[in-house]
Amino acid sequence: MTEIVLFHVLAATGGAAFGMLAIWAGFGRLHWSVRFIPVAAVIVSLFPVPAFDLALVFVSQALVVAVPLILVRRFTAPPADGTATVTAPPSQPWRRFSVADLFRATLLIAAVFGVAAYLPGDVRASWWKYTLVGAGFGVATLAGAWTALARRHWWLRLGGLCIAAPLAGVPTALDWRTYVYFRESEWAWCAVTAAVGVQVTLWLMLTEAAGWTGFCRTKRHSSKGVGTIQSVAVVRRRLAMSGLAVVSLAILLLPVVAYHDMLHAPSIPASQPPEPNAYDDLLRIAVALKSIGPPGGSLASEAEQQVSPDQHRRVLFDELHAALRRPGAVPFRRDIDSSYLPNIQSLRQLSRDLLADGDRHRLAGNTIDAQRRYLDLVELGPASSRGGWLVDRMLGTAFERMGIEGLRQLRESLSRDQRRALIDTLQAHEADWEPAADVLARELANLDRIVGWPARVSFLNPFAMIQATEQADDRRSATLRLLICETALAQYLADHGAPPAQLPELVPEYLSDVPDDPFSGRPLVYRTGPNGYVLYSVDQNCLDDGGRRGTSLTDGDLFLDPAPPPTDDGAGED
Repeated sequence: MTEIVLFHVLAATGGAAFGMLAIWAGFGRLHWSVRFIPVAAVIVSLFPVPAFDLALVFVSQALVVAVPLILVRRFTAPPADGTATVTAPPSQPWRRFSVADLFRATLLIAAVFGVAAYLPGDVRASWWKYTLVGAGFGVATLAGAWTALARRHWWLRLGGLCIAAPLAGVPTALDWRTYVYFRESEWAWCAVTAAVGVQVTLWLMLTEAAGWTGFCRTKRHSSKGVGTIQSVAVVRRRLAMSGLAVVSLAILLLPVVAYHDMLHAPSIPASQPPEPNAYDDLLRIAVALKSIGPPGGSLASEAEQQVSPDQHRRVLFDELHAALRRPGAVPFRRDIDSSYLPNIQSLRQLSRDLLADGDRHRLAGNTIDAQRRYLDLVELGPASSRGGWLVDRMLGTAFERMGIEGLRQLRESLSRDQRRALIDTLQAHEADWEPAADVLARELANLDRIVGWPARVSFLNPFAMIQATEQADDRRSATLRLLICETALAQYLADHGAPPAQLPELVPEYLSDVPDDPFSGRPLVYRTGPNGYVLYSVDQNCLDDGGRRGTSLTDGDLFLDPAPPPTDDGAGED
């Protein structure tokens, strides 16, 4: 929702800034070709982005604003009392259209048609939608100009602004599919056009008060009133200049920042899958395991049903164990094609097979094979997501969490050598994950291809997606580090009969170093007490809640072990 609000603010400030330029183009005293140059420069500056949709918006806004103002300037005579007016001086004659003007106009028309011929097909097909947006901006700009410069009662001008400016956004609100950012807040566009009108009104009033209006004649104070009146006028003019500078900066800030970001297209990190690719082996093994079915599953004879399928499964699990330790990556796709979803489903089935086989060995007391299956499930996380999209990352995180849960239940049954090997493997495992920044870069580059220039603007990026990805990655890392420390503490308890006073006592016999909490950047919270010890991460709120388990992801601390079930004091009394 934050990026939607910022998009609307950007639209309002950008429309107001260009609207004021269009007002100058309509009222300025320079030759029309000279006044056209800044307007054309702003529009042409959008081509390198490319943002042809914005160019169409600004072209239609410029025409809606400049043409009526030029007509008003040509055909409206100034009042006789010499007060400020939005018209040109009466002495200015109607200019004839010379041969030079004809040449300039021909070049202008040729340039317009030349650019139109190279517009992308989707922009040409929806040109009328962007024209509606620009026309709405233009009407709101004219309403603001009339409110600021007309010589009518203030309540009449204010009422006209309050009615005309919001109504200018109604056509765009009715066709909310113009931009993806309208989909949940289409009627907020009426507020955008209203904000355009208010900004133009305020800017023109300050400009007139500062005496900087180059397109209108202002009433000059008589020199007879020397003293207090002139001093007050000077103070007001200086205050108006200061206010004008502040308002101009506020209006131009977001558009300038946005344009800077729009010029820098996100690039997809180079990711060339290795040859041979272990990811292909994962899919092949997943399909083979699915064809066998559950342990003791269907083959021809009863003997084969009891022996052969399990032997075949063991062979496939051994192949999987070897494949997880070879280089591999998800083949890069610019689009999610028909083969993507079956691959995801195959990997999910593979994770369920690993978990089921690990649980079967754990319940049978076979800790060696159980630990191996759970560790393979942990390794499946980075192996199935490296080089992929955000959905692959989320899926890999879920695989790792399944393996960690199995190891959590198994850790008390492991021998000293098994715990030592588990700690070493898990500490080396963290380096197997691809940096989350690379995954987000691919996701934003794909969003830029789909959405266009809004995906490049830093403050329009989907903050929720970025923040959720970073927090999920920190939570995954925190859970893994909790398992490492809990395993080392379990071995320390077995050797000494009591927990250590501090985590550094585990180094170097049980741990190579004390892992940090990814949320706080400090060591994991560890405290001892009469009932043993507590070990936890501060979790997403980055605050130590004293070991209190939270009711949500943003409340409380993160533990490896789940909360114990609540006790019922009245149980067993009957």
